[in-house]
Formats: sequence, C-alpha cells, structure tokens
Amino acid sequence: MRVIRLIVQIILAAMGWVLFAWLWWRAIQYGPTEVHLRGTLIVAIIDLVIVSATILWIIWNKDIYRRKGARTTVPPVEFDYAVDALGTPVHVRVPGDGSARSIVIDIADDRGRPLKVFTSAEPAAVAVGEA
Repeated sequence: MRVIRLIVQIILAAMGWVLFAWLWWRAIQYGPTEVHLRGTLIVAIIDLVIVSATILWIIWNKDIYRRKGARTTVPPVEFDYAVDALGTPVHVRVPGDGSARSIVIDIADDRGRPLKVFTSAEPAAVAVGEA
C-alpha cells in the first residue's frame, strides 16, 4: 500500500511539473500581454501584502517574547458563574465533584425576576419529566 501511494505521489508531482513547464513554455512562446502583466502585478502586490503582514506579525510576537519571556503556563482565567451569558442569575444545586450523572436546568421565579436553577437528577426522572 505504501508503494502504491508513493508511486501515485511521484506521478502527481511529475504531472504538476510538466504542467508548470508547459504553461511557462506557452507564456514565453506567446509573450506577455497587457492583461498578463496587469494580472502579474496584482498577484505580486497581494504577495507583498501577505509577506509584509506575516513579517510584521513575527516581529510583534518576537517583541512580546522579548518583553515577557517564554510562556510557561496558560494565564489563569476567572469565570463568574453567578450569572449566565444573558445576565440571568444562576443557582447551582449540583455536587461540585462532578458526580451528578444528569442535571436539570430550570428557570424559576425569584421575586419577579428569572433565576436559572441547576439541580442534579436521576436519569430516569429526566426521561419521565417534562419532555
């Protein structure tokens, strides 16, 4: 199987080089036209922008490394679980050790405001519950 894959890769590479050489032969044979030159200029400008942006990004990262040193750990991030992404208060009644096999998430009324409540539940209770 490895031999077949190697042969296919060699054939594809050879076909690519033959196509590349044939296209260059046609370009030399017919000579550049104004459209070819304009297209080449556009591609060269795009390449210059990409290379410049890459070099600037590398310089930026090297400057960060020089100022801060090597990153040894991921910076700690504090998560506030008191509210969800929409700002609804959250109340969790789930064991913190991860032993709850299933969790029911419900919206309760807390003096006229919504309260998201997380409660551990048995899988059978969830299957029979509000479906």
